[in-house]
Parts: sequence; structure tokens; C-alpha cells
Amino acid sequence: RQQPKLQMRIYTDKYGTKYADLVIGGKRRRISLKTKDGKVAILRAGKLADDRQATNDGKVLLSAFLQRLETFTQATRKKGTQYLYKLAWRKLVSWRQFKYLDEITPAVLDEYAVYAKSKLKSQNAPGLNRDIRSIKTSMRQAEFWELLPPQNWRKVTKFKEIKNRVEYHTADEIKQILKVLNKEWQLVALLGYRAGLRRIEIAHLKWADVDFKNNQLYIAPHKGEKYRYIPLDLELKKALEKAKQGRKKEIYVINVGDTSHRDDPNYLSAYYRKATDDLPFNCFLHKLRHTFAGLTDMDLVKKISEYRNERIRITKNLNGIDTMVYHIVKRVPNAMQILEHAFEYIDIDNLSLIKGRGNDNNTY
Repeated sequence: RQQPKLQMRIYTDKYGTKYADLVIGGKRRRISLKTKDGKVAILRAGKLADDRQATNDGKVLLSAFLQRLETFTQATRKKGTQYLYKLAWRKLVSWRQFKYLDEITPAVLDEYAVYAKSKLKSQNAPGLNRDIRSIKTSMRQAEFWELLPPQNWRKVTKFKEIKNRVEYHTADEIKQILKVLNKEWQLVALLGYRAGLRRIEIAHLKWADVDFKNNQLYIAPHKGEKYRYIPLDLELKKALEKAKQGRKKEIYVINVGDTSHRDDPNYLSAYYRKATDDLPFNCFLHKLRHTFAGLTDMDLVKKISEYRNERIRITKNLNGIDTMVYHIVKRVPNAMQILEHAFEYIDIDNLSLIKGRGNDNNTY
């Protein structure tokens, strides 16, 4: 069956706004072009005509699909995941202009993957694999919506990722980072490597979430579904107490971002990259969290001790007691020996390494 011919003309209302007057199959529609400029109106009318004709041809416009996908991800995905989907599609359409959804096939996506890999400075490709995965998931969703016939997306190349690719800062590197940052940004760094907060958690941390009395931070759900409490170590607590002075009216702990939108990935990351760019080692904000997770030697012992002391404190508060006792049971022939001892806090400031034990274990 021959499709009805699309008819269109542009007219101007009494306020100067341009409108497109469309007649499709005998039905008339008027659509605002949202401009008073004649040249802009012609361009928008042309795009509108193409879109309408595409609808008549039975093809799905990529722009229409991406709008539907955005609405879907807003309802079903977290903000961080929504951003990853947008970023992946932005990279793909900047490589090649697509008009219709069916122009994107496994072969085309594989061609893009090989091209993008050739532009990477590093041999590692976790970010590229994540982008490809986001697009493949989107296309499978399009198939579920019956916008496309099923295709084999498993054929798209997946690049190898280096094992143990997580990077950590050394204690000396942390000192160099703090040296190039001002006091406010030093607090950002401390929240990263002394509390293990993510970028979005640092940006959204409020003074109401800082419990100086109980030495802990309340972290609201962002990436995960559950809230959590993080013990405050002495260095971070002192920095927060100092920052709190004279800032009673402020809601957020950190107010030094490059953009006004706290959900923007560049809110903290952009300036941090600039400030640490001249350092002789790789720096990015999430590496501070990796450093917290990769503590070793005395730093690890102190952090474990902080968590142990926090468990003791919480247990005492919940049960309304001042002292606790722990016991060790030793089984011997025909008897059980029980050792009881006061369950006391660890004296973190006076921890020291006992050397010369004659084995590979360190005692603190």
C-alpha cells in the first residue's frame, strides 16, 4: 500500500512564532517550531517532516527510542546507571550519525568497539566494555519492546581487562596530594582515604550525618540500597570539627564543587584532576576509596581497631552496660578451661609493632 504523501507549510502567528502546518492522509496538524527565526524554522520543519515520514515508513527513529529509554531508566535505574547509559550512547552517536534504530546492529557495534579501543591510551578497557555493555542492554530492551527483531549481541567483541587493575596510593603519595590541595579540598581527600566514601557520598554528606558524639558518619543510600555507619578516625574527626567552626548555617559538609549540581560526576572530579595533574603519579578521586580499602600494615591494624572499639561502644549503649567480659574456652582431657578477661577498648594511639618473633606473623 502506498503511504500518504506528507504535506507541510510554515506559517507565523500574530506573535511572530513559527508553526508547521502538516496534512497527513487528509488530517491536519499544527505544531509549534518554538522559534521566530525563519531559517531555524525551516531546519526544524525539515527534521519534523523527516520524522513524520519515518513514522509512515514503519521505522523507529533513534531519537524517539532514546527518549523512551531515558524514561525507562529513570524509573528503573539509579542515577549513576542512568548517566552511564547516556554517556555510552553519546559516544556512539558522536562516532557515527544514526537516524533509525535498526541501523545499529551487532556488526556496527563491533566496528565501533574496535575503533574506540584503538583510541585508548591504556591497554586496559574496563570503561569501553562498560559502554558496549550498556548499549547491548539497551538494544535487548528494544527487542523486548518489539521495536527490532532479535539479534545476536554476544558476537560483539569484549576486550580483556587486566586483573588486579585497582590502583592504590602509598602513604607518601597521600602526603603529596594533601600538600597541593587547600584546606577545603584536603577534607575531600580525607573523606575519601580515611572513610572510604565515594564521590557522590562526599558531595551529599550533610552536617546532620556527622555524629561527633558517637564518632561516626551516617551514609545515606546512593549506589547501594542500604544506609551504613562509618567510624570516624581521629585525623578525620579533627578535620571535620575544624571545618564545622563558623559554618552552622551550611547544610552540606563539602561546598567546593566545580558545578552547581551535586549529582554531576564532575562536581568534585574535574577540579581534583586539575589540582593533582602535575603530580608524578596517577590521581583520580575514586583512587582514594581504593586506598582506604587497600590499607596495609599499621594503617590496617588501626582501622580494624577503630571498628572493634565501635562495636564495643554500640553493644554497651544498646544493652545499657558499662563493662563487658569475653571468655576463651580451652578443651583438655576430661575438662574445659575457661579464661575470662575484661572486654576493653584498644589503645590505638599506643599500638606498636613487636619485632623479632622469628616467623612471618607480625604482632601489634
